[in-house]
Amino acid sequence: MGNGLRSAGVPPETTFVCVCCDPAGCILIRPMRKLMILILALLGSPVMWSQTAGDELPATGIWLNTDYPLRMQNVSGKGLCVVVWHPGCTEVLSEVQKMQELTTQFQYIQLISIWKVDASQGLSRLGLLRYVQQYGLTHPVLVTDDLSAISSFVPSVPSVLLYRNSTYPEFSGEGLAAIALCLSTMEEWIRTPA
Repeated sequence: MGNGLRSAGVPPETTFVCVCCDPAGCILIRPMRKLMILILALLGSPVMWSQTAGDELPATGIWLNTDYPLRMQNVSGKGLCVVVWHPGCTEVLSEVQKMQELTTQFQYIQLISIWKVDASQGLSRLGLLRYVQQYGLTHPVLVTDDLSAISSFVPSVPSVLLYRNSTYPEFSGEGLAAIALCLSTMEEWIRTPA
């Protein structure tokens, strides 16, 4: 799978891999992705135009740091970064904290964490809230064991979905490299807003 980055309009089996260097830092990845999307659109890729799973957030779970369950229509018209991860993963936590700092400064980008948990573990809301407070997480967090609504874009955990003024992700990726790329893309959005 290489670096695991996929453009959202491209079928899941299409992966963009940079063979010349570290994919997360490659300056060729982003232009190649846009070119591939354009080529697939011209060829009539049915995935390019259809709404699929991923155009909605999971419906079940416990929401933290928000007064109501969020839906895609609640955050449309903004940039949106959805990070799917396991609570306790310190590498992802560090990246999420950087994203949170960025989205706190620039209100037009929304960050949502989705924690994939095992429901059989008997998690308590109080324990989850303590974790959120301990690590200073202030953005909305959904705790769920059901990722079926976004499963076509989230093949594994950790994963990231990035939306820009749409209910369809601009790109999705899996692994820490994709999350780091998402952070740099958000920084680029701030430098050059749409």
